[in-house]
Amino acid sequence: MTSNISNKSKDNQNLLLEHNIISHLHDLYNRTTDQKLKYSIIGCFSNLLSGRSVDINKYSEKMIPILISVLKETTNPEILLDALFCLSYLAEEKAIGKQMLKYVTNFKITINNEFYEIVCSTLQILSSILLTPENIPKVFKEIPIQLFSNLLDSQNFFIQKYISLVFYTITLKYNSYITNEHITKLCKLANKHNLALLALTNLARNNEKQIKLLINSPAIDLFIKCLNINSEEYIYFAAEALNTILDSTHKNLIKNKIDIQKIEKLHLHPNEEIFNCINQIFSKLNNN
Repeated sequence: MTSNISNKSKDNQNLLLEHNIISHLHDLYNRTTDQKLKYSIIGCFSNLLSGRSVDINKYSEKMIPILISVLKETTNPEILLDALFCLSYLAEEKAIGKQMLKYVTNFKITINNEFYEIVCSTLQILSSILLTPENIPKVFKEIPIQLFSNLLDSQNFFIQKYISLVFYTITLKYNSYITNEHITKLCKLANKHNLALLALTNLARNNEKQIKLLINSPAIDLFIKCLNINSEEYIYFAAEALNTILDSTHKNLIKNKIDIQKIEKLHLHPNEEIFNCINQIFSKLNNN
C-alpha cells in the first residue's frame, strides 16, 4: 500500500513537472524572436510527445497554432518533420483532429514536399482527420482531392503506403468523391499494399452505386486474382468483396467472370472466415 501511495505521488510530481515544462516552452516560444530557439522548442515538444506520457488534451490548443506556424515559416526538413510528428500524434485524438480542421489548408504546403518523409507524415495526419466522416468535405474543400489522386501515381513505396491509408480511410463510409480514376489507380497499388485492396473492399460494402463503379473497372479481375494469392489476408478481403457484390443487383455482371474450378481449392480452406465466405460464393454462383 505504501508503494502504491509512493508511485501515485511520483506520477503526480511528473504530471506537474510536465505541465510546467510545456507551459514554460509555450510562453518562451511566443516571447522569443530567436528563430533557432523557436525551432529547438519544437524539438522539445517532439521529444515530450514521443515519451507518450503527455496529456495531449490539456495542451493541444496551445501546441497546434505553434506547430502549424512552423509549416508556413520554414522549409528545413528536420524541423518540419518534428512539427509534423507532433501534429500526427495530436491528430490521433478525434476531438483534437477536429481542432485541426481550421488549419487544414496549411497541409497543402507539405503534401507536395520534395521529401517523401514529409509527404507521408502529412498523409498520416490527414488520414486521422478524415476518419471522422463529416470532416471529409471540409478537408477536400481546402485540399483538392486531385492532389491525393496524383499521389496514387507515386513510384515511392512509402508514399504509396500512406496514400493507400488515406483512401482506405475515406472509403470506410460512402461518399461521392471516389471515381473510376481512383479505383483504377488503387487496383495497381493493391498488388503491393493491402490497404489499397481494403479500400476497394470498402467500396463493395458501401452501396450499389459504388459496386457499379467497381464492376466498370479492373477491380473485379483483381479480386478474382487475389483469391489465388498465397496470403490469407488478400484472399479474405477479395472473397468478401466478391461475396458482397454477388448479393447486389449487379451480381449477374460478374457471375460469368468467376471460374469455380480455379477457386475450388479454397472450398475447404482451414481459415474459418475464408471457408465461410468462399462457401457463400459457391452457393450464390450455383444458385441460378
